[in-house]
Amino acid sequence: MAEDSGLILAIGKWVLREACTQTRIWLNEGLTLPKMAINCWAMEFRNEHFVENIFAVLREVGLHPSMLEVELTESILMRHAASSQSILTELRSSGVQVAVDDFGTGYSRLSYLSKFPIDTRKIDQAFIRQITATPDDTAIVSAIIGMGRSMDLTVVAEGVGTQLEREFLEAHHCDEAQGYLYGRPMIAEEFAKLLASGIQETAPSQIPFASASPA
Repeated sequence: MAEDSGLILAIGKWVLREACTQTRIWLNEGLTLPKMAINCWAMEFRNEHFVENIFAVLREVGLHPSMLEVELTESILMRHAASSQSILTELRSSGVQVAVDDFGTGYSRLSYLSKFPIDTRKIDQAFIRQITATPDDTAIVSAIIGMGRSMDLTVVAEGVGTQLEREFLEAHHCDEAQGYLYGRPMIAEEFAKLLASGIQETAPSQIPFASASPA
C-alpha cells in the first residue's frame, strides 16, 4: 500500500534519518557498533534523489558514510542493471557499504550480479532453515559462501535460529550470522545495553553478530 500510494518515499526517508540519528546517539554515548543497516524498497532506489537524500541525512546528523550499509534485493538491482551499477559505485566511492539482501531467491544472472560493486551478500533465511534437512539447500548455502569468499565479500546468513544451523555455518566459514539464536528485535534502549555488555556466548566459538536497525 505504501508503494502504491507513493508514501514509501517519505517512510523510507524517515527510517533513514531515524536510523542514522540513533547511530549518532549511540556513538556519542561511547558505544561501539560497526555499522547501521537499512533496507531500501524498489521505488526508493529508483527515485532520482535517492543518493542525494542519503548523503543529506548523513551530513545532517554528522555520521560518517562508512557507518551506513544499504541493503537491496538482487531483483531490485537487476531490474535496471546499468543504472544500478552507477548508483552503487557512487555510494561506495563515498564510503557507504552495500549489501545484497535475500541472496539466492532471485533469477538474476550471477555473471552480471558479480560485477556490481557490493560489500556483502546475505543468504536468504529460507535456505538457512533447511540446511540441516534438505541436501539441495545445503549445497546452495555452501556455494554462496564459497562464491562470496572467492570474491572477497562478507557473507551473512539470515534467520539463524538453531545451534545446528550455527554449527553448519561455522564449519563452512560463513563470516557473520543474524537471527533469533542471537537476539530478537528490541527497542533502542535495550539494544544499547546489548552494545555495552555484548552477547553472552553459549558455546566457545561464536559467529560475529550482524545486527539490524531497530527501526
